[in-house]
Amino acid sequence: MKSERFGRRERVVYGSIREAIKVPNLIEIQTSSYKWFLENGIMEILNKFSPIRSQPHRGDLRKDEKGFVLEFVQTKIGEPKENEDDCKAKGTSFSVPLYVTVRISDINTNEMREEEAFFGYIPFMTERGSFIINGAERVVVNQLVRSPGIYFVDEPNTPGTRPIYVAHFLPQRGAWLEVMLNPNKHQLQARIDRRRKVNLLLFLKAVGFEINSEFFSYFPYEVEIYEKKDLETYEGAILLDEIKNSDGETLLARGEKIVKKMYDQILEAGIEKITILNPFIQKTYESMDESLQEATEDEAVMELFRKLKPGEIPRVNTAKNYLYNLYFSEEKYDFSEVGRYKMNRRLDTVYEQYLRFQDPTQKNTQKYEEESQVIKKMDLLLAAMHLLDLERDPNLRDTKDHLGNKRVRTVGELLQSEFERGFVKIQKLIQEKLTIYNTLDKVSVQSLINVRPIIIAMNQFFASSQLSQFMDQVNPLSELTNKRRLSSIGPGGLKRERAKIEVRDVHDSHYGRMCPIETPEGANIGLITSLSTFATIDRFGFLITPYSKVEKGKVTEEIVFLTADQEELYKIAQANTPVSADGTIMTDRVVVRYHGDIRYEKKEEVQFKDVSPKQMISISTALIPFLEHDDSNRALMGSNMQRQGVPLLNPQAPRVGTGVEWVAARDSGYVVLAKYPGQVSKIDAKKIEIHRADENDKLIYEKKQPVIDVYRLAKFQRSNQDTLINQHAIVKAGDWVKAGEPIADGPATDMGELALGKNILVAFMPWEGYNFEDAILVNENLLAQDTFTSIHVEMYEVNSRETRLGAEEITPDIPNVSKERLKNLDENGIVRVGAFVSSEDILVGKVTPKGEAEISP
Repeated sequence: MKSERFGRRERVVYGSIREAIKVPNLIEIQTSSYKWFLENGIMEILNKFSPIRSQPHRGDLRKDEKGFVLEFVQTKIGEPKENEDDCKAKGTSFSVPLYVTVRISDINTNEMREEEAFFGYIPFMTERGSFIINGAERVVVNQLVRSPGIYFVDEPNTPGTRPIYVAHFLPQRGAWLEVMLNPNKHQLQARIDRRRKVNLLLFLKAVGFEINSEFFSYFPYEVEIYEKKDLETYEGAILLDEIKNSDGETLLARGEKIVKKMYDQILEAGIEKITILNPFIQKTYESMDESLQEATEDEAVMELFRKLKPGEIPRVNTAKNYLYNLYFSEEKYDFSEVGRYKMNRRLDTVYEQYLRFQDPTQKNTQKYEEESQVIKKMDLLLAAMHLLDLERDPNLRDTKDHLGNKRVRTVGELLQSEFERGFVKIQKLIQEKLTIYNTLDKVSVQSLINVRPIIIAMNQFFASSQLSQFMDQVNPLSELTNKRRLSSIGPGGLKRERAKIEVRDVHDSHYGRMCPIETPEGANIGLITSLSTFATIDRFGFLITPYSKVEKGKVTEEIVFLTADQEELYKIAQANTPVSADGTIMTDRVVVRYHGDIRYEKKEEVQFKDVSPKQMISISTALIPFLEHDDSNRALMGSNMQRQGVPLLNPQAPRVGTGVEWVAARDSGYVVLAKYPGQVSKIDAKKIEIHRADENDKLIYEKKQPVIDVYRLAKFQRSNQDTLINQHAIVKAGDWVKAGEPIADGPATDMGELALGKNILVAFMPWEGYNFEDAILVNENLLAQDTFTSIHVEMYEVNSRETRLGAEEITPDIPNVSKERLKNLDENGIVRVGAFVSSEDILVGKVTPKGEAEISP
């Protein structure tokens, strides 16, 4: 038992488990991603399209013709034109100007000029991880999508038959390619762009493979021979190794087929094992027409084109260009860096197998390190080889719902794709405009660049995208959860109507990355989730979680972040594993997770240990004390309902906390933290002034004047959900504060800790567990003392219009309304500031001109 400081409050800590690391900044996933977008993401897109060459008037550029090349050198971000409060008041967007240094060169004279061009205003993220768009705070939710790469899965077939095994090449951009193995027909096929199925060997011929004995050697199939019946099963199979008798005579040469008349000789020779061509490959080869078996690459391309485009007349160049643009053109097809990384890692094992076929004597541990972001011939060969392994061992297939196969698209990546969408249109306009100019001195860079397409793309994303949400501001926790949310729906994601239970369910790979408890109870259950407390993402967008390294039964100080794929390769102990003061594991056998299973292992076998018991749950769920004793359904309701608690007039931190209350309040942005150490010099309702001190607590002066840090407080502001945002000081003049220490509370916080409710004494009478707390007695004083009173700020708008009969008028003189009902209006007809109003009271008086109605006879 020890005492620790949380916010500005000392608490007694009864926990027996030492946490290896502190809870990280909870909104870093938002802020770091946006920072990457500004510093690298924009430049990546500009480099992708750079250089832009002027289009010649006719034909190709000749030496005597004029032409220009435009390149992008660097970007610069300016200062916001208005602060956050002004943007909210005026209904404008909080944004910063983007400037790009552009270099333009004359092809003939080699002259060049650099100029800074204005690229429009980019919405700027606040320190709290939100955006202010048209005066309202919005949040961009992180999207969880399938990672590009290669997936080996099975597709259900007709009832009573075996499933079809598929190697699915999933690009970031471009046509799908599926290599399919049908165990019922014993054939391999390629499905091109989700349309036509073609013979796989025909497709491989078309992309440049020679279907010969060397190619067949990559698909061996070993058969053990005990009796004649074994040979009869493989009658007609093509041999990959020659068969010799005991005298060394060749009975059957490599490439020959096994025939009946040779059965007895093979058995007499005592041959116990023969290597034949895999029956699937042989059946696929024999299913082609004889003319196609010997076809050249051009003939195979033509045949493929006929099958894919039956209505068109095939020409070799047209057919080759069509196939090239489908899968081999960098402009039309892109695996992306992460897709190529995933594919290389998935094909590593089969690549070792391929190298062994080339040189059986060498033990290869070489990894598959292809760098191209389009499909390569080797990818296709390795995929076909692995499909045949998959047919023998279906456990090798991938799990679609495994987090190792999903990645997070953060705000930076989402904005980058919108920027690219707008820039594609700009590129075409620049090319057209460059052809107008004859000399470099007449080229105006700013007139070349029309930034409207980028601005429109950005505005559309923030205004209408499913991933850009009106920020949930009921209380600090609801806002924090909104920023840490993971959504499987949205553009390029799942649709809630079609999402099956398997996608929504909890998976063992979620451990430490996605909370298994916090999710909505409605149609979005399992599709909208939350990041776990310690989870973050790596450079490829995969969710990673920290572990303490264990060596020889001793927990070290080293922290290692693992993806869901990597985690399965190690034996990982739980956080509550008994450990001595020096880190030695105290029990001989330890419960570990390994390959998705729970098992007992010797302590020397343990490789990693969880950093904290709350590692597997989200920040909202971590606020529930004694969570392990809760029913999972009740915990789900509790973690969701905490976000619905409105800020009270007098917030009160919980008596029994979990230690996360301070972290949640700190990272919500509503608690004011001291940026530097110092002494509080002055406090009023709107600001706190602190005289800055150095590391030795010595007050700093410049030119004999004290260095003062001023912290302004938000007063009586309205949140998106009409709750009150109000900050007040929790320090006094003369107090000393440290950097990072809370100096002012916000809504639903108490002394720097999250305070969503009240500590009240209640009474309830259980009846053998049947009534479950449905009759709770409380004291009437709760009403009298405003214990659960909350303040809400509502805004009412009235428009005064010009009608055909005249203008509407705002006035206190309303006909046929008693003076009693108009008592709160001032001389302008608008309610007085400070007036106390109830429901149905008049706030604004307005009269509208009315035509005289004709009296009926």
